[in-house]
Amino acid sequence: MEKEGWSNIALGKMRKVDSFIKECQRLEGTFSVGLPRKALKDFTFSDGTFVPKSTTMLAPIQSIHYDEEYYGNAHAFEPFRFADLREEDGEGMKYQFTSTTTNYLPFGHGRHAWYALPFSLFPTTTRQH
Repeated sequence: MEKEGWSNIALGKMRKVDSFIKECQRLEGTFSVGLPRKALKDFTFSDGTFVPKSTTMLAPIQSIHYDEEYYGNAHAFEPFRFADLREEDGEGMKYQFTSTTTNYLPFGHGRHAWYALPFSLFPTTTRQH
């Protein structure tokens, strides 16, 4: 902080703060279901499940965030869960708060993810003249 102030570079180095916020969001996110999508045409999945045109579907966000397949000890609050994962080779960016995956969905995923997500953690700064 002393060297870079409240900058993108400084925030990128705050791995434990980033991890703490992401873990809070994983466990206590605002929605248990989300990512509403409306079927534009009739669709049949490979397992035979049929979705009629105009059906609205939702993803079970909370169930995914509490799934032991994705998060070991999923019901426990582990503030540095994502900081530890970021330490693995090649995983530095994947587990940042502003990154989405198919198993971390509070802001959506892919091209339909919340567009302001990269700015959601940035603090407001002021200049003194």
